[in-house]
Amino acid sequence: MPIDYSPELYRKAVQATEGTEEALYAAYYDSQYDMLTSLKPRVVGHFDLVRLMSEDPGRDVERAWPHVWARIRRNLDFVVGYGGWLECNSSGLRKGLAEPYPGRRIAEEYLGMGGRFTVSDDSHGIAQVATHYGGAVEYLESLGVEVVWTLERSPPTHPGGQQGRAMLKEKPVALEEFKKITL
Repeated sequence: MPIDYSPELYRKAVQATEGTEEALYAAYYDSQYDMLTSLKPRVVGHFDLVRLMSEDPGRDVERAWPHVWARIRRNLDFVVGYGGWLECNSSGLRKGLAEPYPGRRIAEEYLGMGGRFTVSDDSHGIAQVATHYGGAVEYLESLGVEVVWTLERSPPTHPGGQQGRAMLKEKPVALEEFKKITL
C-alpha cells in the first residue's frame, strides 16, 4: 500500500493498520525487517520513508513509541551486522522534510552502531539529479560523517585473459572529495 504518494493514500494506510500512525510505523518497520532478512540489500533506501506524510514528520519516535524504536534499532543492527549501507537520501529535502532520509535520531543511532552511508538523490528524472546534495552533505557533516561509500567496478582478473563477470568492490570516498565532485 503506497504511503508516500498522497496524504489520502497515507491515511488509507493508517486506517489499514489499526487506525493509528503508531501502528503504521510498527508495520512499516516489521515489513522492512522481513525485506532485510530476505534480501540483505547492500543499500537500504528510504529507511524512514514512513514519516514523509506523517502528522509529525519530526516526531521523536524513541520517546513517543518505544516499541517502534525497538524495531528501528533491530533493523539498523541487522543492516550493520551483514555490512549493508543506508542511503542518505536527499529527496526528503526536495519533498519538504527538514532532513534527508533517515532523520537525525536514526542516523545517529546507526552511526553509533558502526553503520556506513552512501548518498542518493532518488531522482526520477534529469531535473532531480543531485537535487539538494548540498543539504545532504551539510547534514552528514553535522553528524560527523567523514566518509561515504560507493561501489567501483573492476575488470575481472582471470588467468589467461578469459572473459568473466566484472567485480564490484566497496570504495570509501572522503565527504570532502564527494563535495568537490558533486556540488
